[in-house]
Amino acid sequence: MSQTPANPLESTSTSNTTTINSAPNNAYNTSVTSATTNPSTISTTSTIQSSSNSKKQLYEQTSQYRNWRFSKKRLKDLREQANKSGVERVKKNMTEDLKLAETAPPKSQSSSPIQHYQNSPLPQSLQNSPLPASLQNSPRPSYTNSPRYGGGGGTPEDVQFLTADEELVICQYYEMIIQQIPATGFSEQLRATAIVFMKRFYLRNTVMDYHPKMIMLASLFLAAKCENSTIGHEEFRALMKKTSRVDLAKETLFQLELALSQSMNYEYAVHHPHKSAYGLYLDMQSYYSKDIKKIQKIYEKSKEHIKQSLLTDLTFFYQPSQIAMGCMRLASRSPKIAFDFDAYIREKFSGAQSKHSKDVSEQQLKDLFEILDDIEKTIESYTPVDKKKAQEYDLKLRSCKNPAKDPTSYISQKRKAIEKEEREAKRLKKQAANKAYQEELELVFLNQDNSFKSEH
Repeated sequence: MSQTPANPLESTSTSNTTTINSAPNNAYNTSVTSATTNPSTISTTSTIQSSSNSKKQLYEQTSQYRNWRFSKKRLKDLREQANKSGVERVKKNMTEDLKLAETAPPKSQSSSPIQHYQNSPLPQSLQNSPLPASLQNSPRPSYTNSPRYGGGGGTPEDVQFLTADEELVICQYYEMIIQQIPATGFSEQLRATAIVFMKRFYLRNTVMDYHPKMIMLASLFLAAKCENSTIGHEEFRALMKKTSRVDLAKETLFQLELALSQSMNYEYAVHHPHKSAYGLYLDMQSYYSKDIKKIQKIYEKSKEHIKQSLLTDLTFFYQPSQIAMGCMRLASRSPKIAFDFDAYIREKFSGAQSKHSKDVSEQQLKDLFEILDDIEKTIESYTPVDKKKAQEYDLKLRSCKNPAKDPTSYISQKRKAIEKEEREAKRLKKQAANKAYQEELELVFLNQDNSFKSEH
């Protein structure tokens, strides 16, 4: 677990993506081919700044803006790259594990890794989920005839590995679970941060190395610290044992927390649409003082859309203020509300009383509306992950887990033995160096003492 997660994330945008990096105020990552080369910028207060203004907005100075914005193509490539390198790594470790099993001294059947995989019950992640009893007692699927299950004399090449899309389904399922965990101490902001942590982690890692359920718990634990809601390990352990039926050891949790932090380059600050939506809510009241109740309904409805947007990839494409505006706009279109949000935008940025009328062109407004259209379309088209499909892929994961992460495997035991030997060798070397130093020091004092005696 102490191994640094593989597949470093390439956060810089390539020339063939639509991420805008050419100017400080080009803050839109539109991810749509129709965007112009000079889109307008919305700050966290939802104002559009002139493209001639060279001063960076606050959000543009954040690590989220610099390192966690991608085009849709780039995001897909990152996930496929993580999956591909993960498959290669697992194949290599499986091959080594089997070679070690063949040359290892005889053991009892119960201690053999082959027998362990063949006879073990369903993984803890599935035991702890409400899986139908009929599925738990069903025969092993055909892909369990892999070498790790002692079947057919095959090779790691015969194992059916998860695809990037299948990995994504499992991850999205557990992201959804974060919002459903019945823990009153977890605020919406905390849950949102935990979801983003998970999303970032699996841009560099694969579920074949780290199961999403474990990363989900580590994300919640770390997010609690980042959102000033720190919870002690024992309290968190008791809470998760009660709500998720998982008993997570302190050492395991801290190892996962370290892996999570390394994968995010220790960039813990996450900016969400919640504050921007509230800012819009206050601003709209100043424009439409007679429609306070209607604006209140828009704001409350937008919270649902923001919650839903977190389960999509919008956080990688757009600024929080853009997502907030898209959610408010979508909420205003509800038949029970029927508020002309576009008129508010035009009034704010192009109206006679607007302070921005000289700065905002019709083309910039058009670009903005295209972005909001894409945000709304993404939220409206979102469908929750099918639970049975997630369980199916979770079962498939059993045959392609990285043996190096399994403490019962030969390769894991070998690496632990090597690490133990290295630590012992390092300790003995340090001990010998200290002993030599002490002897040298004693010799110096002895010589000085003899010299002093000879002089007197």
